[in-house]
Amino acid sequence: MIIFFNNCHGNDYTHYGSGAFYDLNITGFQATKATNLSVGQQCIVAAPGTGGEIVFHWCSFLHEAVKPDKFGKPWRVFFGKFIKSETLLKTEAARNSLYSAFFDRNGHFKRQSVIQR
Repeated sequence: MIIFFNNCHGNDYTHYGSGAFYDLNITGFQATKATNLSVGQQCIVAAPGTGGEIVFHWCSFLHEAVKPDKFGKPWRVFFGKFIKSETLLKTEAARNSLYSAFFDRNGHFKRQSVIQR
């Protein structure tokens, strides 16, 4: 199973430290997502690139920790080992069988933060 993380806003996670690739709220709906990931779990983070491109970052999950963001608010932060990046045009990515989970039928990013497939 692959865990798909939707970074449609292009957030930067480097302020959490080396290997940070995504964050989720510690309360509410997001607190119920991507729980109990196992070490080595394959994760893909999709983020907007330039000129209509989408960048897909592949990571191997290592651990999760609660860390404060730049404003002191605590978040569940996912850390992992970077595997590779792949950049595709948004229209091409939406039709790609591997990456189509990130997009609705109109080719727009889904609003879900985490998609498991």
